[in-house]
Amino acid sequence: MDKKKIQLIEKAKKIYGEIFPCINRKTLEECFTSTNNGEPLLWFNTKDHSTHIVSADTKITVYDVVKIKKGSVKDKKM
Repeated sequence: MDKKKIQLIEKAKKIYGEIFPCINRKTLEECFTSTNNGEPLLWFNTKDHSTHIVSADTKITVYDVVKIKKGSVKDKKM
């Protein structure tokens, strides 16, 4: 498996936790397709049996809530 595909699997795990192959696929390596420009897309399921897709463009946003002090983040009123 190439580096880009391995990176997409790791990205999906960071975002969703445990992931599983889709439909009748046996491995995550079988769950790739590609965009028109040849970039890989990873299709997979999560514990709740919902299907997701991750690409190189998918952003990861992770907040360490343990380090956020109460009141340090203020809500903006519109």
